[in-house]
Amino acid sequence: MHDTMSSINSQQVDIPPSRWTARCHHLEPQVSRNAHEYFLKHWPWRSEQMRERFPQQGLAASHCYAYPDSLDDRIEAGALFITILFLIDGKYLGWRRWKEKKKEKKKKNY
Repeated sequence: MHDTMSSINSQQVDIPPSRWTARCHHLEPQVSRNAHEYFLKHWPWRSEQMRERFPQQGLAASHCYAYPDSLDDRIEAGALFITILFLIDGKYLGWRRWKEKKKEKKKKNY
C-alpha cells in the first residue's frame, strides 16, 4: 500500500474537493495529550523507537474525529479505550507471530 501511495503522490492527480468538512471534538488536544501521557508512562513498549512513534499514530485524535458530538465527560474514556484496543491487538499479533515462528522452527527440527 505504501508503494501505491508513493506512486500516486509522485503523479499529478487532480482530486476534486470534498463537499464534506471534517469535524472534531473540541477537547481533542487535551484528550490526545492525556492519552499519550498515560500510555507513554504505563505501557510496556518493546523499544524506545516504538514508544517515540506512538503519539504520531493519532489514535486518540481519530476517536475525536469519529465522535465529534460526544459528551465532554465521555470522549476521553472512549479515546483511551480505542487506544488500548489497538495496543493490545498489536501485542497479540506480535505474540501470534512468535508462536508461528516457534512452530515453524519445531517442524524444521523434526
